[in-house]
Formats: sequence, C-alpha cells, structure tokens
Amino acid sequence: MLPPVPLPPPSPPPPMPAVTRAPSPPWPQSQDDPYSPAPLPPDHEDGRPSVPQWALDQMESAIQSVHEQVSRSLEAPAPVPELSRDVFDLKSGLCEQHLRQVFDLVRSLLPEGPSYFGMFSAESEHSSLLELFRSIDLDTTEHQAHIRRLVAQTGVSIHRVHPVLGVRPIEHAVLHGRLRSARTLLALGASIGSDADHVQLYHAALQYGLDEVASELSAWARSPTARLELFASVHSGDARRCGLLLHMKANANWRDETGMSVLEWALLSDNGESGVEEMLLPFADDAAKQSALQICALHGLTSRLYILLDGKCDPSSRDDDGWTALDWAILHGQEMFALELLRLAGPAVAHACHRSTKALARAARNRHLWQLAELLEFEPMATAQAAFRKILEDGTEEGLLELLLQGSFPLNPRSDFGHPLDACVEGGRADLALQLLRWQAQPSLASGGSLSLLARARAMPQRSGHVELVNMLLILRERESL
Repeated sequence: MLPPVPLPPPSPPPPMPAVTRAPSPPWPQSQDDPYSPAPLPPDHEDGRPSVPQWALDQMESAIQSVHEQVSRSLEAPAPVPELSRDVFDLKSGLCEQHLRQVFDLVRSLLPEGPSYFGMFSAESEHSSLLELFRSIDLDTTEHQAHIRRLVAQTGVSIHRVHPVLGVRPIEHAVLHGRLRSARTLLALGASIGSDADHVQLYHAALQYGLDEVASELSAWARSPTARLELFASVHSGDARRCGLLLHMKANANWRDETGMSVLEWALLSDNGESGVEEMLLPFADDAAKQSALQICALHGLTSRLYILLDGKCDPSSRDDDGWTALDWAILHGQEMFALELLRLAGPAVAHACHRSTKALARAARNRHLWQLAELLEFEPMATAQAAFRKILEDGTEEGLLELLLQGSFPLNPRSDFGHPLDACVEGGRADLALQLLRWQAQPSLASGGSLSLLARARAMPQRSGHVELVNMLLILRERESL
C-alpha cells in the first residue's frame, strides 16, 4: 500500500473579519446521491462565526490534491496479470486512506458545533462499502464470511457504486474474476445494473466460467437496449463487440425505425475491412441478404459484392416490385457494380430480371453505360450469330427472315463477329445476301469496303440470285460514290 499523501500544514489564521455569510461550499450536495456532504449551515442569529474563507480555500486545495493523486494511482495499469489482485487491493486501500485524510482535515478546520457534522453522517457506511470492495478483491473463503457480516451488520448496500471505480460490487467481482465473491453476492441478491456494460461483463463471465452470470446477461441480449447496442457496434465497426452480442443471441435481423436491417447498417457504415459483414451474414435471413444486395447496387458498393455472394446472397432474387440488384444498378447508373455482378454471377442474373436482356441493354445505353450495354447485347448477339451460321449451311430465306424479325441479329455489327454480307459471299449464298441488303445491310461496312465486296461477289459461283446481287451492289456503289 502506498504511503499516505502528505497534507499541507494549516497556515495561521488571519485576523477574524466581520461576521459575514459563508460562501457556498466547494462540494454542493447532489440531489441524486443521498450520501454526498450536506452544505454548511449559514450564520446563526446569535452571531456564531461561519467557516473562514482561508479554511474553505485550504480544504478545497487539499481535496483537489488528494483527488489528483488517487486518479494517478488508479490509472496505473498492472505490469503483469499475476499482480492484478494486488493492484485492486491497492485501489480500495488508497481510496479509503485518502478519503479518511480528507475527512480528518475538514474536521480539523471546521468550528466546534454539532450542526457542522451532518456532512459526515455517511462516513461509516462509506468505509463499509470500501471494506466490501476490499474483501471482494481478496476473494478468499474467510472474506466471503466477512462480506456476509458487512451486509448483515453494517447495512451496506450491495447495489451501491464504488465512488472511484464506478461499478457495483457484483460487476467488480465479475470483471476481475473474483469467483467466490461473485457467487456470494449473487446469493445475497446482487444483480447487474441496467447502466452496466453488459457486453464486457458477458465476456468476463465467459472467460472466468461464471455461467450463471452469462445466462442472465444472455437474457438481456433480447432487450431493446441490446438492439441499440448492436446497431451502435455495427455502425462503429466494432467487430469484437458485435461478435459478443451475436454470441449472446442478439437478433442479427433486427431493423431500425426506417426498416434498414443490421446488415445494411454494416454495409453503409464505411468501416473498411472491419469484418462486421462477414460476422453478420451467417445469422442473416434471406430478406436481410436481399435488401443488403440491393443497397450495394444502389450505392455501387462493388467491394462488398464479393462478401455478399460468398455469404450465399442470391443475386437473382427480386424485391416486392419484381426488381433485382441488376435492375437497381442500371437504374442508378452503377456500371462497375453491374459489370462485376454479371462477371461473378453469370448470365442468369440478366435472365432473372423482369425485363428482357435487350430492354436492359437499351436502358443501359440510355444512361450512357456503354460497356454494360455491349455486354448485355453480347449474349443474344452470340446466339443470333450461331443461328445465322446454321442458316448459311443449309437454311432458307424464310429462316433468315425469321431471325431478322426477332431483332437480335445485328445487320451491321461493329464487333469481332464480322459482317454478315462477308459470310454470305464467302459461303456462296447470294439469296441470303440479297435479303440482308433489302434489310438495309451496308456494303461499305463489309471487309475491305463495298468495292472489295463487289469484286468477291462477281467471283462467286453462278447460282440463283447471283446476277441480281451483283447489280444491287453496283447500284449501291454508285450511290456511295455520289
């Protein structure tokens, strides 16, 4: 135990001034704490002097000095875990020792008279409370009997808060692993206060094997306070605290007043790699996962998309209006998110939308999402190209006409598929080339331009429609020259 703090000797009193009313004491009485000192009484009519100002100043200075030294002592951490018990004993001892010094100093400075000693009415109970905490720290079998005697004989409340540590006896015992003391206090009727840190207490109860305390705290995890605590830990990105709340059986699918789920809060909190989303996903239901995926689509949270898909979020799920995450991404212009969603989830995502792929591509072009539009057009274009190649081999003009009416076959593609007129000329299908020209296929976009296409058409074998094809290409060439 540290030596007592030396107190400054009282200076000689100055000449007694005229009788005046005493100023307000430096320790006003708290309405919430019945054990706080009572204010000094005013002068009596018989002229008895009040406390001199120099005495009040000296008392205030001494109390401030003691408070600073106690604070420094309490803030000093234990160097090794094995010394933690001694440190806690030192805390309780220092508190009692310094408080007694302050009381003795104030007593020595106050004038004689019973009316001045009402402020010390709680000193005995205060000492009993500190004695209770010291017995909890020691946590021996003998001190358990001492705890029971203190409660029975002195009437000290096991629900009172330590004046410096700010915790109740049962909370102090749980936090520091005083197993015997914790069970003794529980047998005496102690309970966790509503303003205590239930999450930290739960972690300590698990760590020290206090199953009965952990069970009581798990019941708290279903309360509205725990709901607010879960939202706060998710918003701040405190993965450790969030994990403890989930271990306490807090509901991971709680929603706030606006309908946002806990998982959505985690996605929008912008906490980087906190790991809260991965922690929540195994406990989230399908509705929470669907809304979380749509939130990512709305805000373009591409980096969170991988986490959600790994967490078994269905990218093809629809909301109440029939919209998927891809629909929302296109609507809000989130091209990178939509491209990554198609890359990771495949074409099935586009097929699950309430609109056709062609309509999605058109909507993407209207919002200047060029890469997305080309990607959406790629699949139907590839399907149409495969059908066109089959028609080239053994198809008819009616088959080509049906393909053109579907609207998926590009007459003048600007991609690696090649121009269909080139394929018709190389395949010797003059009839199909004529059909394409009637549908506004442009010879100038063919390989080598219209002149090269005309030369290759003249070299084609003489089949049905060959002469008509050459004549039409000549006419189009002349128009192009004009």
